Amino acid sequence: RIPAEPLYRSNYLTGTMGLNTAGACGILANIEKESNFGVTKKEVGGGGYGLVQWTGGRLTNLKNWCNENDKKYDSLDGQLGFLAHELNNSYSSTLQKLKAVDNTETGAYQAGYYFCYNYERPANYVKRSQERGELAKTYFNKYKYGLIDKTGGDEMGSGGFFDKLSDGIDYLKINWKSVLVRVVLMLVAIVLIVAAIKKGFLS
Repeated sequence: RIPAEPLYRSNYLTGTMGLNTAGACGILANIEKESNFGVTKKEVGGGGYGLVQWTGGRLTNLKNWCNENDKKYDSLDGQLGFLAHELNNSYSSTLQKLKAVDNTETGAYQAGYYFCYNYERPANYVKRSQERGELAKTYFNKYKYGLIDKTGGDEMGSGGFFDKLSDGIDYLKINWKSVLVRVVLMLVAIVLIVAAIKKGFLS
């Protein structure tokens, strides 16, 4: 299971897809309902697979796209990449609707509704679109102040130390390249500072 916070923090929702918080929360609500953030989640009694439960030809397309782009189809990176690919191509009108919502609770509802109604299309999709719109509002109220969870939580319990540690590990899995670059730059800066200090003492 991929916690919602590192999934939101990834560049796929607010960077690559160019969504605001409300738009991103619309996708989060749908992913929770489809797979509970499980990248290897298999639909019981059906052929759905992954974060948004791709089926049939779309599941084949997921595997082919990931293979062509040197990604694993059962990874978060691969599935978010293909999600962005679909939204930028065959579901571009849905992406435009997501980008157009206001960054408000109402906008989050609209994003959750649009994504379910136009992209997911589950059974009873009208009712489920409404339900996911309401869930998106809950996500928005959690993230509207930024990436910090404002809902609280016990220090060592739910929402506490171990959850944050798990979130941090998942975040590193997604963004390890950018983190590595920052660490290298920081180490170079430290070496230069130490060298300058030594030079000052010796001169």
